[in-house]
Amino acid sequence: MSRFATISIALACLIGVSFAGQSTKPELMKAVLLTNFPEHIDVVGPWDEGETALREYPGDFVKGILVGDFNSDGTSDFAAKLARPLTPEETKSIHPSLRDRMTTAEIVVVCDAQEKAASAKDFRCYELVGQAIGGIHATLDYMDWEWVLGTLEDEEQPACQAAIRSRAGTKSLSLIEPNGHCDTYFYPKEGGGYDECTFCAD
Repeated sequence: MSRFATISIALACLIGVSFAGQSTKPELMKAVLLTNFPEHIDVVGPWDEGETALREYPGDFVKGILVGDFNSDGTSDFAAKLARPLTPEETKSIHPSLRDRMTTAEIVVVCDAQEKAASAKDFRCYELVGQAIGGIHATLDYMDWEWVLGTLEDEEQPACQAAIRSRAGTKSLSLIEPNGHCDTYFYPKEGGGYDECTFCAD
């Protein structure tokens, strides 16, 4: 049986199942991801203890998925970096010398739980970062962005500064480049979804 057939069968089983308990149970989160992003079948790390330990809050990862109340509504949401295999057409578009290393496309998503979320239908999911062939070379984590305010001029990104101040003291969903060139801050929009601010080193 092919991998995609196996995933399809698992998806069919999971969608109809109601999960009791917290909205961050691994089975429930996987069901939500499969329901909303069925082509993206793999969660991209952190997987091992060494990599997890490098995160700011390693205890907030469940099976490589970052969990937390991202929109300050009192429910546990989750975010993940997901991968899917490239299509033959996408592979052909890549230079032959890079094809062995660039085999997937990745996205970053967030799923917000509704009150007392118990099944896949009790979440609203959003794509934060669109398709990136070859992967997204940054990691999901939390970040306290208040330190950024001290590095900005008053007229620089005023909407972002206001968003950071409004969530002062909270752990905010972020996409962080390992070498620190550019980091992205995600903050909830009124009515659902997220906006973002990106700060890059000079």
